[in-house]
Amino acid sequence: MQLVSYRDGGATRLGVMSGRSIVDLARAGQAAGKELPSDTGAFIALGDAGLDVAERVIGSGDGVVAGAVRLAPPIRLQKNVICIGRNYKAHIEEAIERVARSRCTPSIWRYSANPRLP
Repeated sequence: MQLVSYRDGGATRLGVMSGRSIVDLARAGQAAGKELPSDTGAFIALGDAGLDVAERVIGSGDGVVAGAVRLAPPIRLQKNVICIGRNYKAHIEEAIERVARSRCTPSIWRYSANPRLP
């Protein structure tokens, strides 16, 4: 089973490659009376139970996405990731000693999903 994310208007949805087509998992599940998420992270969190339901609904022929499809990143990034240097216990203990000796501050930085943000 090959999971893909694709753009549907302004939304990003979860699908599965089925031959040369994409089946929208949430829509195929809804047609079969089963509930499946349209988000990759939520689907992964379902584990084997989600895979079992997905395998059953994919073969139904429902939820096939019509027309051209624009693929999206498989997993949406969080807006920001905050990082703090020296995050392992031994490094923290060592850093505390260095900070006390030199009066410096620990390293703090962030990564942004949008590289144009400062």
